[in-house]
Amino acid sequence: MIWQSKIYYKYRLEEKEVKIISDYTGILSHTSFLNFLSEKEKSYHIAYSIPDILDKQKDADIVIFGNKLEIPSFISNKTETFSFCFSDIPFNGDTQLLSKFCVDEIISIFEYLQDNDPHFVFSEYRLKGLFKKAKEYASKKGLKAFRKTIQIIIEQKPALNSVIQLSQVWAELQYQSYKLNDSEFLDLINPVDNFSKPYFEESKWQEAFYAPVTNPKTVDKLVHNMKKDKADKKALLCFDCMGLPEWLLLKEYLSDLNLSFKESQVFTLLPSITSIARSAIFAGSYDVYEKPNPGQATEEKDFKTIFGKNNTLYLREKDFLNSDMLLGYKTVSILFNFFDDLSHSAVLQENNLTKFNYYNTVLDYLKNSRVKQIFKELLAQKYAIYICSDHGSTIACGNGKRIDKYLQDTFAKRATIISKDSAELTAYKKVNIPFIDDKIVILPENREMFANKNQYEINHGGTTIEEMVVPYIKVKQEK
Repeated sequence: MIWQSKIYYKYRLEEKEVKIISDYTGILSHTSFLNFLSEKEKSYHIAYSIPDILDKQKDADIVIFGNKLEIPSFISNKTETFSFCFSDIPFNGDTQLLSKFCVDEIISIFEYLQDNDPHFVFSEYRLKGLFKKAKEYASKKGLKAFRKTIQIIIEQKPALNSVIQLSQVWAELQYQSYKLNDSEFLDLINPVDNFSKPYFEESKWQEAFYAPVTNPKTVDKLVHNMKKDKADKKALLCFDCMGLPEWLLLKEYLSDLNLSFKESQVFTLLPSITSIARSAIFAGSYDVYEKPNPGQATEEKDFKTIFGKNNTLYLREKDFLNSDMLLGYKTVSILFNFFDDLSHSAVLQENNLTKFNYYNTVLDYLKNSRVKQIFKELLAQKYAIYICSDHGSTIACGNGKRIDKYLQDTFAKRATIISKDSAELTAYKKVNIPFIDDKIVILPENREMFANKNQYEINHGGTTIEEMVVPYIKVKQEK
């Protein structure tokens, strides 16, 4: 019998009459128990005051959960009432010990014990390693849930919403797999790619460019979205090469700042390379394919053109010394290159084709960086913070082939821009660039790159969902 059932039948909640339970644990108002009641078609209400109980008491078939409420005798004399404390938890031993955990942690312990050790006896000694096991077990169940969701999504036809949804779930699966050192997710690479590739390579993703500035779906609209916000001071933090899994890593690293985030996903441009995509972010324009000398100098000039030359500051992470540098500036941008630098220098082995070691290196970098301090100082100076990226990355394998230099307009290992007039001169896969008539992208097959045969790198430029979908985050301000 599952733990919810033990509580359900102990208090005879199946009966067609009002029951009032004062819950001193938080367990009964947790979704895992409330969902169980819904499955049993049992009506319930969570009350936070005695008048609230009186209001709902007139319902004929309801269980009322009082949130740590002392039930007065004029109610208990007429209606069956109970108290649910930690000592009433339906497991063996000193269950009062669970009071030191938050309710989510308690539920994870219940789920672990129910499936693995239902006769566990709680004691101080035995509790020490239990939560760690429960947390790992919950995470592994989470991986199965992510896999199931991915299977459901890829059975649909790819469209804007389904590709965005897949990018989120796929990123969660990869990041949680990293935390568990579990590489089973690799078997989903081909199904995920087979779903998303036609969306990008057959130009179906052009629909994203028509999204309004108030709800941007492409990187060229981000600064315009940022400009529309009413905040007096704004800071754009651009993390080069931060895909959605990398964002989850950064988000967890920032967790002790107790920030709240409004998270969204947007498409980068094609090819998913810095000279195109990051230029588009700072220029606020799709028209960057003919941009001369793309890079930080051009980005700074474009950014100041949009937000005003005299009150706009463009910095790199290493240039940020202290908050005094921010004085007098209404708009600030800070560029972080560590994801990109560390990804390109990552050492990969053919028998371990995951980004796990790369993530470890990023965490080591963050521990000794000023990233967290920069967030703190921007918040202290009342800046509204916006977080973005120009592209993500994937692990690619060299195919031993090359692109003739005379064909190259812009070369990248994962995708190369050539003139449309030269399209007939190469047999490689050709993909049109939305709204660009005179250029075309040539791609290697699958997750390959134009590099030495069987050379493995973390790289970008192609059309995988990890490269093409990037985070756009707003830090919610406390009121």
